[in-house]
Amino acid sequence: METFRQRQGLRNIINAIDGTHIPIILPANDEWNAYVNRKGWHSIVFQCIVDGHGNFCNVYGGLPGSVHDSRVFRKSQIGQDLINGMARFPPNCVLIGDLGYSSRLPILVPARNPQDEEGAHFDNIHSSTR
Repeated sequence: METFRQRQGLRNIINAIDGTHIPIILPANDEWNAYVNRKGWHSIVFQCIVDGHGNFCNVYGGLPGSVHDSRVFRKSQIGQDLINGMARFPPNCVLIGDLGYSSRLPILVPARNPQDEEGAHFDNIHSSTR
């Protein structure tokens, strides 16, 4: 938590969550198109949670590249725990993530279309923290 606060002044952030794609060679099966991600190349998608030093705390994945980050999250154990209110974080603490995650969960996401300078500033700090 202290690392995130020191870096950008954001308090109560325990870890960062995001999805990433690992390139793969074209699968030799009939389901190859499921591995084409939104950028047009073949991949396997993973969800990673890292601490303020960039150390991996949790990794879930191995799903075809066409699977959206939000679906990977819902299928992961941490996602299920957060959705069902079973995740145990220190009081008032949250993960930091992008707009692919729900703001109804203990995940701090950027503002959607900030309407003022303060919101734009927050989004800038938010994105540089992740």
